[in-house]
Amino acid sequence: MLRFKASTLDTLAGLSRQHGWSSEHDKRIFKTMASFTLRHFCNPKSIQSIHPRTLFAFLRRFDSYFSHHDVAIPEGDRVNGFDYDRLIELVSNPFRDTPRELLDALFLIDELSSDEAMDELLLLAEEHELVLEYSAEQTPIDIAIQVWLLKPRLLDEIHAVFHAKRPKNFEYFQTARAAQPVFQMPTTKKLRKLELELGDWFGQRRRGSVCRVFLFPSRDEIRMLIRHGETIKREETIEEADFGKSNNEVRESKVSLSSICFRPLRYDVVVYDMLIGELRINAKLKSEKRIYCQKIGEHMFDDTDCFPGVDKYTLEPLRELGEDALSCGDIEGIEWIKLVEVAFYWGGKYQEIENRKAADFFAAAELRDAKIPDAPRLTKATFRIKFDSQTTPRSIRISPSNVAQFARDDDAVLIERWLHLRGFVKNRRTQQPDANHVESNNSNLARA
Repeated sequence: MLRFKASTLDTLAGLSRQHGWSSEHDKRIFKTMASFTLRHFCNPKSIQSIHPRTLFAFLRRFDSYFSHHDVAIPEGDRVNGFDYDRLIELVSNPFRDTPRELLDALFLIDELSSDEAMDELLLLAEEHELVLEYSAEQTPIDIAIQVWLLKPRLLDEIHAVFHAKRPKNFEYFQTARAAQPVFQMPTTKKLRKLELELGDWFGQRRRGSVCRVFLFPSRDEIRMLIRHGETIKREETIEEADFGKSNNEVRESKVSLSSICFRPLRYDVVVYDMLIGELRINAKLKSEKRIYCQKIGEHMFDDTDCFPGVDKYTLEPLRELGEDALSCGDIEGIEWIKLVEVAFYWGGKYQEIENRKAADFFAAAELRDAKIPDAPRLTKATFRIKFDSQTTPRSIRISPSNVAQFARDDDAVLIERWLHLRGFVKNRRTQQPDANHVESNNSNLARA
């Protein structure tokens, strides 16, 4: 989307008066807030890489809209004379009458036009018995468009999967039960009830009452993606009236200042770890984390107090064990671990905080015959971890009492095992659960 600084409004208004633009035809909105940015549909090279038959089949779903805005869609796959520049201009600068379904489709297709997403879409297409056209020249965006044409909802679901896998800051909530909680896969009816109750909670807090919960079971954990609204935003906008081309072939516009209200969308992630019986949650507000613990405990473990939220992490093993706290020879899949940063809170009159960094903290300390001091509280530590399956080390940051940040959440299982074995996790359990033990309520399992 084109973006104008508020300071340019006077100049634009002056041009409007100079050229006598007065018609109210074809009003277009340009937001000065975050743009409607499409990496593929707004790139001439990318959009022309889409097979014409696929692209035109998609555009015909909105034929009346494109025709109204001077985009003639050819029959078949003939591209001669097709105005790609006008199409890019139209999708990157939405009008007031742009169909919401079109905006949603453009966003999802653009987000899922990657090699990784294409692999997932091909698997889903096979699972749902969708017949896709085959061509060795097809690109990821071709596949995304074809899947949307056949079953739009699939793109929504796979987008949720990809969002759930992105790096997150998690807060951890251990169970209060003596025995390991057994996850009960909810029925569709029970899952909808959870969505309604969470929606009511968000609605009471002026965040909209629409909530959707996606479930992604795996061998060792159950991942939940919770999609909900945030508080209403009001942003300044610029409205441009489009009047075609003038004598000098420049498209003329009349610009006026306005505003727009909208409700942003947010995705929160909740993961139940079946190996250690705890929830880890990525959400913005503490109150959201509390309601997730209560409602997930109620609907999936029959206990609203299943996850009360006690302290989990401590960094004292770094002080007590030194470099031995980084030992990982008993954990298959991890090659080595190094401490690269640690923060000390000295407090006192001036609330002193000290951060120390090194490519290898303990090796650097050994050269100076130093150690971690006894007085300060350890408030943060960053580790570099080399996994056997990866060529590049990854980072993990621990901040007591409940926060861990991973470069990729897929690393969590091995990292959690190391943290437990070296004593970084308080109240470590000796009882190991059956990783395959997930209860289901008959065959009617809830699917997002």
